[in-house]
Amino acid sequence: MVGRVQFDPLVPVDPYILGLPLGLTVGTGTPAFEHAQGIQMFDYLSRHPEETQIFADGMRGHSVRTGAALSDTYDFSSIGSLADIGGAMD
Repeated sequence: MVGRVQFDPLVPVDPYILGLPLGLTVGTGTPAFEHAQGIQMFDYLSRHPEETQIFADGMRGHSVRTGAALSDTYDFSSIGSLADIGGAMD
């Protein structure tokens, strides 16, 4: 791994797992993860269950925090149905 960033306060995540650095991705049009690992991110994660769990935990933590902030901030009372479409690998 190249280095770790705090994506979630309790979950250290390799920056290439997140597709960082953004400059490399923007400059080349290819996710930085593919440059670092030579494979697409979800193909990599399907072969590395421990890192898949780290990624899933980080995404889950991010969703919980941002979902709570969004529901505290936005008035959803006029919306009849609302769905958060996403998926997890675990």
